[in-house]
Amino acid sequence: MPSALQHRPWPSWADSLSLGCAVLAIASFGHSRQVQDVTITGMDYAFGVPATIRPGLTALTFENQGTVWHEMYLVRLKPGVSLDSMQRVPAGPQRRALIEGGGILLAGPGERSIDRLLVDLKPGQTYTLICNFRNEPDKPPHLELGMFTHFQAK
Repeated sequence: MPSALQHRPWPSWADSLSLGCAVLAIASFGHSRQVQDVTITGMDYAFGVPATIRPGLTALTFENQGTVWHEMYLVRLKPGVSLDSMQRVPAGPQRRALIEGGGILLAGPGERSIDRLLVDLKPGQTYTLICNFRNEPDKPPHLELGMFTHFQAK
């Protein structure tokens, strides 16, 4: 197992909770709404994502084209919070106070995420993608190496 996974920013029960929420969300929407599929690309150390994605029910897939493990941590900025101000705050309670929601997909080098993340993108909202992984415990998080971006739901 790569060392990056040994420094996961979430508790072990969060994996089961995320999967359960996604299954519950899919079941609650049934077949009455169209789901758009969007693939987010990760590289060493950046994301490839359109500047805007159509609002509505969206199934995100994460494809890692990099040479190390990456995560795609999706959050929505609270109203009035800028991407710059969120970046300057360290991971933890201070950053969580600036964001709403969230979901995580993981992928090894050259792989796609096993699962997809189901999100109901709200019109006019800003969403941020972050990778908090580190290549080694004493190395900076990928966020500090430039692996973050944002998009608008329009």
